[in-house]
Amino acid sequence: TVILSVSFSTTAMKKLLQSALLVAAVAGSLAQIYCYDCSSDESFDDYDPNCGNNNYQGRVDFCPDCDCCRTEVNDDGSVYRFSDVGNTDGTCWKGKDFVACWCTDDYCDTGLCEHCDVEEPVVTYDNSTNIVILISQENYLN
Repeated sequence: TVILSVSFSTTAMKKLLQSALLVAAVAGSLAQIYCYDCSSDESFDDYDPNCGNNNYQGRVDFCPDCDCCRTEVNDDGSVYRFSDVGNTDGTCWKGKDFVACWCTDDYCDTGLCEHCDVEEPVVTYDNSTNIVILISQENYLN
C-alpha cells in the first residue's frame, strides 16, 4: 500500500480555489445564442417584410445572455422572431391569439412553428381580468 501525502500552502490553496471559481463563473455565463430578430408588423422598429416567410434568414441578433430563440405567429398573420431565455428546444405554446415556439440552436428560428400541434388551446383568456389561465399542464405541446 502506497500512501501519498500532498500538502498545499495557504497561498496555493487560495489560487486553486480562485481558479475553480473562475472556471465555474465562465462556464455559467456561456448562455449565448444567435437568433433571427424581426417583425412583419410595420409598426415595429425591427420590421422586415420577409419576416413572415418560412425559412426566414434575415436580420440577426446576438444575445449573450439568452439560451433560446422564439418565433411567434399571430392569428392576424404577423410574425415575430427574437432571442429569449428559459425554454427548451421544440416547446410550443398556444396563447389567446398566437402560437409561440422555441428552439435552442444558433439561427434556428427560421420556420413558422409548423411542428406545433395547436388544435387544442393550452390556455384560456379571461377578458374581465386580462389573465391568461393555464387549462392543464399536460396540454403543453412539445
